[in-house]
Amino acid sequence: MAGRTIPKVGRFRVKFVDRSRQSEKTLREAALSALIVAAEHVVQEAIALTFGGFKTGAFVTDGWKSITFDIDERRMVARVGSTLDHFMYWELGHLNLFTADYEHNPWLTNAIKANPEERQRLVDQAVGKIVRNQGIASIVRNFALRSVGGAFF
Repeated sequence: MAGRTIPKVGRFRVKFVDRSRQSEKTLREAALSALIVAAEHVVQEAIALTFGGFKTGAFVTDGWKSITFDIDERRMVARVGSTLDHFMYWELGHLNLFTADYEHNPWLTNAIKANPEERQRLVDQAVGKIVRNQGIASIVRNFALRSVGGAFF
């Protein structure tokens, strides 16, 4: 951080220090942390809503273990989903071959809509840890929330 001294103003000498690279790094780190925390929250909500707390049995175990997320750091996007095909049919709806009924269980949509206040609290907490002493907390928080809000929720 090279500084540049501005000519003396009265009794004071002012030194300009460019911290934009540090701030940019902090912004990116905070936004990434916000994405991870928000995606983890959606995964936990999806498991809770889809399986109602059950975590045993072949169908259930394979199902909740298949719900996961990944982060595209270059585009700052979180993707939440399942590795099992039938979860796509639950989300979009399908005709049940056994009962001839149309079934629609939007598990991911419901998980995204569930507990936004708790997700917001977790995001605030994660971002706060990163920028607490940086002096740019409100800027980072707003940037991180726009990133999460625009890309995912």
